[in-house]
Amino acid sequence: FDQTLHPLYGSANLRMVRPGQSTGFHTDSVYMGKLMDKNLPPVIACWIPVTPIPLSLGGLVICRGSNSHPGFQRFRETYGKLDLDEADIGGTGWYTEDPEEVLMLGGRFETAEFQQGDVVFFTMHTVHGSTCNCTERWRLSLDFRVQAESSSSAPEANTGRWSRMRHDPSEFPRTMEQA
Repeated sequence: FDQTLHPLYGSANLRMVRPGQSTGFHTDSVYMGKLMDKNLPPVIACWIPVTPIPLSLGGLVICRGSNSHPGFQRFRETYGKLDLDEADIGGTGWYTEDPEEVLMLGGRFETAEFQQGDVVFFTMHTVHGSTCNCTERWRLSLDFRVQAESSSSAPEANTGRWSRMRHDPSEFPRTMEQA
């Protein structure tokens, strides 16, 4: 990076994935709202495992090329431009839990065994999720967003309404399928 990156206030998350669970495939752009303005510096995701994560614990999976591969063009123009908060879309915000649905668009899945403190950076338009946690332990990781300083005034990050109320149909009456 050729500029100083600053963490975005309110973007830090402790992720806990219980045995038998995984994280569906999605891009972070749908959660970032007004920060996705093309006039602002790009927002970058930062993912850090809190404990060692062998493959069996269900680590981060990145779909390499999904942020630029031509097969993902329609995906980026539809799902990738959603703002879950503004569009009143509830639920997880995931595109799919089926990896085959993602692979049909192109790209290639990549993962690794992660050590405590490893750091993975990726764009808001990179499709990612996790493999299934096939252990009896919880998988713990941190993620947050960073952005280079900008001369234009950046809007505040989403207010967190979606995070707090995404399962309340009176607040978010639409599902991903309806969007």
